[in-house]
Amino acid sequence: MIVFVGYLGVAIWGCVQLMEGVQLSKLAGDASYVARFLDQDDRYFSEYDVRVAVVVTEKLDYWDPDVQDQVEKMLEECLRDRFLNVQGFTKYSHDILFNEDGTEIIASRFFVQTKQIDGTLKEKNIMTKMRELASGASVEAIVYHPAFVYYDQYIAILPNTLQNLGIATGAMLVVSLFLMPHVVNAVWVTLAIASICTGVLGFMTLWSVNLDSVSMINIIMCIGFSVDFSAHIVYSFVTAKESSRDARAVHALYSLGVPILQGSISTILGVAALSMAPSYGFRTFFKTVFLVIVFGLVHGIVFLPVMLSSRQY
Repeated sequence: MIVFVGYLGVAIWGCVQLMEGVQLSKLAGDASYVARFLDQDDRYFSEYDVRVAVVVTEKLDYWDPDVQDQVEKMLEECLRDRFLNVQGFTKYSHDILFNEDGTEIIASRFFVQTKQIDGTLKEKNIMTKMRELASGASVEAIVYHPAFVYYDQYIAILPNTLQNLGIATGAMLVVSLFLMPHVVNAVWVTLAIASICTGVLGFMTLWSVNLDSVSMINIIMCIGFSVDFSAHIVYSFVTAKESSRDARAVHALYSLGVPILQGSISTILGVAALSMAPSYGFRTFFKTVFLVIVFGLVHGIVFLPVMLSSRQY
């Protein structure tokens, strides 16, 4: 129990330190030209980051001083953020769109240069800040940069991960209620799954793995691994013919301890080759599977038998 409390404390501390998002260079192969370019770009030219296009999407009377003031006001709002610096209004020919007969401006744009965006959190913040400025402006406008498609995942990744983990854990609870002869048994299985997921999230952060689309998919998939250890041990415990709690725990470990251990070792050996793969996705898959197998094994043959034997059924 002392080891379990220590494990849970470290896992929760790791969850607090959780980082979201992934660097673009990690999405390519380690030795690829793209990865080398992006790494060197971040190393030597990180002071100036993406140049965000602010596009006015409605027809405006640009000759009207009031309209000019509105556009200038929107520009000043962008300048108030300490990450932004104006780099526009110099080459109008590429930033103004006329109608077919060339008598009216139907759209225009200018660029703002971001500075010192040295992390996924700042990338997410600058995107949301720019969108807030565009939505609150007195003229109809949008902001865009091709990298925003990657920044968007930083906003959705944590809520989606928590939602999917909750749904998957809830589904496991429902299934356990049908298969286990006692409600408390299903609760023990669910709590073990939740504990394993917490450990995977926390320790993968300590293992330099951010929460991104790659790790999220692996974490959700690994719930299927974690339920095997817990459900089998609990089911063997409650169906044992012995009367005492300790004897039931011994029966569960004697019946399933070695098969669970063999299955865990074979799975880890099967994915061990990915630990040295020249790809971030493969290495992340190995780390998440390794953590869920190790924590699932420890829960199945150490934590759960102790917890089950401490309660009378």
